[in-house]
Amino acid sequence: MCLHNAKRDVFILSPVRLGGAQGDRFWNPLSGEVSARPARLHPVLDVGRKKAKGRLKRALALSAK
Repeated sequence: MCLHNAKRDVFILSPVRLGGAQGDRFWNPLSGEVSARPARLHPVLDVGRKKAKGRLKRALALSAK
């Protein structure tokens, strides 16, 4: 279920192609704007477990100071 939730945003927030007399246009669900080119989505970072644990430890150490 966690993997499903992580990938859900990519599916929901991807630009929607709209066809019409003006040609293909793209609707961006984040901004609500219609443009000629699709908005570029940033790929999800895939960090290994060891790096993720290190980032969490550093964040906790910085917040404790």
